[in-house]
Amino acid sequence: MKNLFLYAIVLFLCFSLTCCDQDAKHEDHKAETKEEKHAHNHEHQHGGTAQKLGTLVMEGVNIAITQSGDIKSEICLGLQLENVKTAPKAIRAWIGLEDAKGSLKGLASRVCEEDYDYDVHIEAPKVLPEGSKIWIEIEKNEGMIWKGSVDLP
Repeated sequence: MKNLFLYAIVLFLCFSLTCCDQDAKHEDHKAETKEEKHAHNHEHQHGGTAQKLGTLVMEGVNIAITQSGDIKSEICLGLQLENVKTAPKAIRAWIGLEDAKGSLKGLASRVCEEDYDYDVHIEAPKVLPEGSKIWIEIEKNEGMIWKGSVDLP
């Protein structure tokens, strides 16, 4: 019984120390912008250097996009939404053409409930069609879909 109690305390401490706000662990990164903090946290979670791909603007919502990983295998996109009133129903991403033919779409997951930051893992098709880009599709709760793209790195 004593071991079970200790185990529960250790689990509680582990979960409380892995909060989505990494500022306490990285005092030297306080001057970073929100986008830079997300990219920095992305580097810790996925290894390597996060690369900024750009920002999309869809109906007043800014979507800052960062990428970790190699385009030849699986990449992880960090999506940071700003000027959002409610969380979207779904966010999907893929590499390829706008129609997504031959591409695998990835479904984004929310990183932290306090912000509108998302991560999505996607794979490039074995053969990239000419004109391929990274596509982001946001499905709003009302059913409306926004779509935009950024160039491949």
